[in-house]
Amino acid sequence: MIEAVFQDRIGFLIGVVLLSFAGGCAAFFLTRRKGNNPWWYGLWAASIVLSLGVTIALTDGTSPNLQCTVNKDLVEPFYTTQGRLNLAMYLPIGFFGTLALRRPLTISLVGAALTTLTELTQASVPWVARTCDTSDLEMNALGGLLGALAGWAVIRFGPGDRTVPSWNTQAKHAGFLAVGCVAVLSIALTSVITPQVVDATTLRIASSKEEAGARTAMAKAFGDHYRIVKTQLMPGLQAGSSIVAIGFDRGNAELSWPDALRFSVLLEATSTPGPNSYPVDGVTTAPKDEDAAYTIAETYARKHYPWALKAVHRETEPVGEDAEFGWVTSWRWASGGGVLMPRSLDVQINRAGRVSQLVVDSGPATVDVPKVKVTKEQAEKKVRDGFKTREGTTASAITVKAVRRDGQWRAEWMISVSVDGAEPYAMFVDAETGTVFDSSPS
Repeated sequence: MIEAVFQDRIGFLIGVVLLSFAGGCAAFFLTRRKGNNPWWYGLWAASIVLSLGVTIALTDGTSPNLQCTVNKDLVEPFYTTQGRLNLAMYLPIGFFGTLALRRPLTISLVGAALTTLTELTQASVPWVARTCDTSDLEMNALGGLLGALAGWAVIRFGPGDRTVPSWNTQAKHAGFLAVGCVAVLSIALTSVITPQVVDATTLRIASSKEEAGARTAMAKAFGDHYRIVKTQLMPGLQAGSSIVAIGFDRGNAELSWPDALRFSVLLEATSTPGPNSYPVDGVTTAPKDEDAAYTIAETYARKHYPWALKAVHRETEPVGEDAEFGWVTSWRWASGGGVLMPRSLDVQINRAGRVSQLVVDSGPATVDVPKVKVTKEQAEKKVRDGFKTREGTTASAITVKAVRRDGQWRAEWMISVSVDGAEPYAMFVDAETGTVFDSSPS
């Protein structure tokens, strides 16, 4: 699990542990002179340093996202590995802090204040550039509270001195901390950080097996050119399917799971080529037209996905006006009836001759699907008929493709839909039954 959380940063983790040990030793010797529970102060300081090390010093980029996810589902983090780890991380902070100061109420608020500042720092400080999430804050604060209660129980029912300051005295200090936390959080969310309210984040830290799948997909596509910094798992649209979300130093990617067949990568979404895009071996000249772009895409495919060169159809098209985003080359397989098969490869080459986007589907080259009975025009009409304002709805069939829906291979029309001039989105029509779906099959 440690490797799944910190990925290839075991050296960093060792360094943080050593730093926390040094911080604990410093706190021990400073408090030892005053005779104030030096061991507990040392362990408390070590747990705080360790927490700050793995949440702030462990950076994910160079640009702050200035956003904070506000998760309305307060129960969700209890079911995720990340949520339980966040709770566990703050248990020693609350426990040792209470044994050191003997103020459980104050210490529980110290934990809440610490996690509040940590989450805001992650979203706003450039060299940290990590995510801010209220689920993390919730579980950290709860861990601090439970740890403080455990510490109070040890003092109250254990051997030795059982006295603690009065609850009224503690409430005064805790009150100042609570007001400070609310003030800082309110100012940040209204002037610096943009809150994004969601019903549930549905994300969890990827397991070692899921992370290994992500590493295999990235290595096949780009060798060791990019460094993965984060892998998370989110549910797919179909029951039993998931998506491994991959964050790396210069882009992001998604891998279907558990089949690991579909792999999509966004390296660059700008008309100005930059360092994020992937250089193709042996390419030194920027493409001037579609033919030159195809030659580069083929060079890339031949090294990384040679099976694509056996495709039945191949097409290269410009992306954007006057190919401002470059050219995309697509390799496809199709049945005798014109139904596209699952296997495909799309490689976008930017104006500098580097790979800017990639979509790989390593599914089968041939599958048996029911005969197509619904025509393109009928599929478009079925979609339009589902809207009350048909006059303001456009439906244009893009392609008919073999897809796996509910465990069965079907042929479905993919329809581009726009309502009253709004941004188009995709709907799907079963090419045999005419059933309309408003979500992708995978």
